[in-house]
Amino acid sequence: PAATLLGVTFYIPILLSVLLVIPIFFIVRRVGGNLGALFAASIVVVHKSLLHRTMGGFADTDMYSILIPALAIWFLIEAYNSKTLFRNVLFSALCGVTIALFSFAWIGWWYIAYIILITILLILGYTILVHRGELRQFNKANCIKFLKLDVIIKPLLILGVLIVTVVLLVPIFSTPRDLQ
Repeated sequence: PAATLLGVTFYIPILLSVLLVIPIFFIVRRVGGNLGALFAASIVVVHKSLLHRTMGGFADTDMYSILIPALAIWFLIEAYNSKTLFRNVLFSALCGVTIALFSFAWIGWWYIAYIILITILLILGYTILVHRGELRQFNKANCIKFLKLDVIIKPLLILGVLIVTVVLLVPIFSTPRDLQ
């Protein structure tokens, strides 16, 4: 009740920079453990470029351009590392929702969408390259066995859910000007 629009916009960049720590921590934690994640999150919070752009009262969209792709990449990593089908679908859908929200915040949202798409396709290509020996003995039984491999199904599932989510939600969140 006592908060004004000007007062709230003063604190939004600070809040977004604090929220950025969460996906950065969990992304780096997958690779570098807890200590590496702590260092990465600390560096992001005190980085000169981010501190300059997230000062109180500097209500610009720069933090959206960092926070939302970081969330999308975190959800993609979680989807790929999940052990259950439900979590694969959930995190893939969250990644798609995040990309769709990014289309509302920035007209160049498709950069992160293409980066994620290319990453998934590279994972699929690498997997097929690694299992090429099984593909050489190509027959119907081998093909079905190959497609049942978790390393093939998971990226295909993530890709499918991500594409469906983005295709359904981007027109809802984007303005008509962005979709032309």
